Amino acid sequence: MVQPLRMRRSLSSLLSNFKSSFFKLDNEECRHFAISTKILSDSRTLPHHDKYNSSIDTRAESDGNANVDILALRALRNQIITKKPLSKNKQKELSRKSLQYEAILNSFSEFYSRQYGKERWKSLFEAMCKPAKHVAMVNNFASSESIERFLNSITQASIVTSDHNSIQDQSPKKEIHFEKIKFVDIPCYSISERFSPPFKDEKGVMTYYLLDAASVMVVKALDVKPTDNILDLCAAPGGKSLAILQHLLLSSKVRRTQDVNDTGDGAPDIGHLTSNELSPTRRRRLKQVITDYVPSSYQHKIKIASEFQSFSMSAYDKILVDAPCSSERHLLSDPTEFSKWKVSRTKNNAKKQYKMLLDAVKGLHIGGILVYATCSISKLENDEVVKRLLENSWVPLEEVGQNFHWEIGEKTEKGWIVLPDKCDGWGPLYFSVLKRVGDGEFRRKELTKFNRKAKYETTRNLHEDTDEEFDDYNADTFEHIP
Repeated sequence: MVQPLRMRRSLSSLLSNFKSSFFKLDNEECRHFAISTKILSDSRTLPHHDKYNSSIDTRAESDGNANVDILALRALRNQIITKKPLSKNKQKELSRKSLQYEAILNSFSEFYSRQYGKERWKSLFEAMCKPAKHVAMVNNFASSESIERFLNSITQASIVTSDHNSIQDQSPKKEIHFEKIKFVDIPCYSISERFSPPFKDEKGVMTYYLLDAASVMVVKALDVKPTDNILDLCAAPGGKSLAILQHLLLSSKVRRTQDVNDTGDGAPDIGHLTSNELSPTRRRRLKQVITDYVPSSYQHKIKIASEFQSFSMSAYDKILVDAPCSSERHLLSDPTEFSKWKVSRTKNNAKKQYKMLLDAVKGLHIGGILVYATCSISKLENDEVVKRLLENSWVPLEEVGQNFHWEIGEKTEKGWIVLPDKCDGWGPLYFSVLKRVGDGEFRRKELTKFNRKAKYETTRNLHEDTDEEFDDYNADTFEHIP
């Protein structure tokens, strides 16, 4: 079937609008957005749609981008080939959406280039457009035999490792790189290919969990002790809670004790974790992770909560607030979500994050540690939130994270950030470490603005609006794993 000339021109005009966005980058520099444009625009002829569908798969695979929406490309191309030409109104709508999307891209670019500078933003944007990387965090609750079997499987599959220049193998068609991550304190491994789904040991416990390596750094920043009472305030999907539990219950001190279930006079003083999640969907996911990864004999040491707690008294030694945020890297992989972006979004998120922290710090013991984390690159949601908290907190706080030195990432004014352009693809992930250093008073002037019902509604809406958007690379499902 022959494509009408006016339809070719309409499609060509639409594609050129996309290709001209973001600093006028070429396809290689902006491949995550431009790959579908490149696939369509490179076709000078109009082959039969079945043959074209096959060519889409081939081109996408060769470009190495797992996030190409093959079905969407097929649907677009088949609609153009097999249906009548679009009406003038449809063409106007297509043109309007193209201009709208380009305006969002330009606004997004301008906003972040002001924060990072044009040259840094260019490299950061390119890095964030690439597929997210994951590590397999070993689940030490699983049997040592199953962990050894997992490590043997990825070692045997690899040709190049971090400890050896090469391992000769006659059969493989391409190199598979295997590396143990050195900047975290729980065994984590990275390979250049997709991990196979985790398997269960003989007791039904999953062997490893997939997440961004920078997420494990956040738990390391908590400096978990075996006797700590810990709150993970925004816990779903559960990767960080799992890491906390491994520190809390599997340290050498706890391992030397008789029985973690012993509650008698001579019982060891073992800590407890409360994992809080408001969203019912995400809370179900959290519960499933705990069920799959933590043996039943340990599950009494974790409580899964579903309400935003108003802290009337100090109850926790450590609090982790991995707050819902703009999650720009996720947005860049999802054009539908990205089309909703606006500057006011990051400003509104910052206000909600501040309110969440303002209440959370009251739950800390004196001397307790709070770690605030986001996967946003916006300074409004990172350092600016912490600065405002330090100025207005109900309780006296001091920064302690500045005393740490991390092997990857860079220092910010009030914390630390891991950005993928300078950290081998890991991140983005920001965190700040704060310590409560004394008593404080609840400020009555803020009371009318921040009653419990308002807090609950604000936090619930923040979570429900971002159910799928702020997923820290869930290992309970593999739909996000490239």
